Amino acid sequence: MTPEDRIMVEKLRNAVKDNLTPFYDTDFNLLRWLQGHNYDMDVIVPKLRYHLRFRQSCWDLDNMHKYPRDHVIQAHWPDGLTGYSGKENNAIVIIEQAGAVDYRGMLLTYSLVESVKSRMKDLELMLKEVMKHEEKT
Repeated sequence: MTPEDRIMVEKLRNAVKDNLTPFYDTDFNLLRWLQGHNYDMDVIVPKLRYHLRFRQSCWDLDNMHKYPRDHVIQAHWPDGLTGYSGKENNAIVIIEQAGAVDYRGMLLTYSLVESVKSRMKDLELMLKEVMKHEEKT
């Protein structure tokens, strides 16, 4: 992270401190927001505040990685694999199987909310693995 990035991360952290949780409060989580929105604080701050409030909603995203992967939909939706590349330094690879998943059948059987909630579990597991790697490096 460049010195300029550190300054921007601190500026963003200060702007959303009322909604920022200890779990999500990492330099790299905030840096991803900055890079993904071209460092435009006017765009980032409202979006990140909304995201942080959603993370604290009844779905409890900050702790979702701790819960078992036992939603009924997950029996029909293979989990992905997140790990180190093995070829490139400091690179994480995410592999997801999509071909065998019957998305239409799931949406005809389960509500969209249940489908998304099930998927969020896998995404939060992936985020936790990325955050572990960032902490090490």
